[in-house]
Amino acid sequence: MAKKNLIYLLIILLLLAGCGILGAKFYLAHKQLAWYEKVLTRFYPPLPTEIYQCSGKIIEKGADYLIMEAYFRVTQLPKPDGSELVKRIIKVKVTPDTRIYQEMPVEPWAMGMGLGGQTEQELTLADLNLQTQILVTTIENILTTSEVTAKEIKLTI
Repeated sequence: MAKKNLIYLLIILLLLAGCGILGAKFYLAHKQLAWYEKVLTRFYPPLPTEIYQCSGKIIEKGADYLIMEAYFRVTQLPKPDGSELVKRIIKVKVTPDTRIYQEMPVEPWAMGMGLGGQTEQELTLADLNLQTQILVTTIENILTTSEVTAKEIKLTI
C-alpha cells in the first residue's frame, strides 16, 4: 500500500514538474514574441486610426455618387501571401461643393519661363469614366464607414 502511494506521489510530482517546464517555455515564448513586436514597431509603426484620403478605381457611377474599389492596409508587417491589404467597396457622394480636377503637366518650354511644373484642369462628374484611377479626399473617416462625402476628387492617370 505504501509502495502504491509512493508511485502515485511520484507520478503527481512528475506531472507538476512537466507542467512547470511547459509553463516556463510558454512564458519565454511570450516574452520573446513581445520583444520581437517591440523591435519591429520601430520599423513598422502602427497604422493610423483615421484616414480621410484613399485612392482606387471607379467601378460604378451615378448621378451624384461614385462607387470605388480601394485597398487598405490592415497590418504593417509584410506577409508573403499579400494579406496585409484588404479590398473595400466605398460609395462616394459627390456634392456641388466637391472639387473634381486633374493635374496637367506644363509643356517643357513653359517650365523655363517660370510657369511651374503642373496646372490643374477642373472636371465634372461626367468627365470621370469607369475603371479610372482617382484619389478621393473625404469629410468622414473612411475606416469607420463605407459611404463617404467627397471634398475633392483628383483624377490620377
